[in-house]
Order: sequence, then C-alpha cells, then structure tokens
Amino acid sequence: TANAGKTFLIFASGPNGTSQNLTTLPAGTQGCPAGFLGNQQGIQVTFRCRSASNPGGSGSPNTAVIENITMDTNGALLVKGSNIQEGAEVYVGTAKAKKVKYKGLVTGSNTFTNLVVKLGGAACGQLPGNVTIKQAGTTSAPFRVSQTCP
Repeated sequence: TANAGKTFLIFASGPNGTSQNLTTLPAGTQGCPAGFLGNQQGIQVTFRCRSASNPGGSGSPNTAVIENITMDTNGALLVKGSNIQEGAEVYVGTAKAKKVKYKGLVTGSNTFTNLVVKLGGAACGQLPGNVTIKQAGTTSAPFRVSQTCP
C-alpha cells in the first residue's frame, strides 16, 4: 500500500550492460540522437501500482503468494512466500513436485512462510519454468525460475 500510485522505471540488465532509463537528459548533453530518453532501445517503460488488494490469481484469501525462489546445491527449490497452507501442492510447469516440506509456521494462522521442494524427474525437466502453488481451490501467480536442475 505504501507504493500505491507511485511510478517506477524498469531496468533491463544483461550481458551487454544495464539500461539507462533516463527521464531527462543529463546536464550539458548536446547532439543526442532522437529517442535517447528511456532505455537503450529508446522506450521509456513505467508502471503504476494499484491500491492494496489480495495478491494472487483470484484474489482469494486462500491464495498462496510466492515472493522468491532459490535453488540449493542439491537441486531443491527454496520457496519464500506467505499464506502457504499445509497440503499445498507445488508445480513446475504442469509437473507436480515430488516432496514438499513446510517451514516457518506463522503462529495463530496455520500458514507457512517457507517451503523446501524436492523435484522429481518430470518437474526437473520443466526448468527453467514457472512455479505455482495450488491450495484450497486456488493457484498462486506464477514465479519464473531460470535455473536448471544440477
């Protein structure tokens, strides 16, 4: 809610550098080509946050939220999120994860903040790919994982 209505610039970063995302020309700049503002492709990219609402695909209070995913050295996904209920199923693409361990119990809510997800061969084969959490008839917004299984 603190960011509702604010404007942000998206920075693209890759092997050839990071976008400039200029909204005004630097002082003393002369003779710049047309389209210099924005990123290297000459496009200024902005978005605005909406006011607060329940996150996730359906906005249901039962929807889990994925905040971050990393992979440990053994190939397990370490999922950080909120509103994750015991019994939730984790999918990589269309493949269900082999085993899910629930960590970080939120006292009084019976929800968790972390998962350790062991992937079977089918799920591993869909990485890189989108990870979702299905629970109580809802599906989280997808989170893109760019790593592959070790």
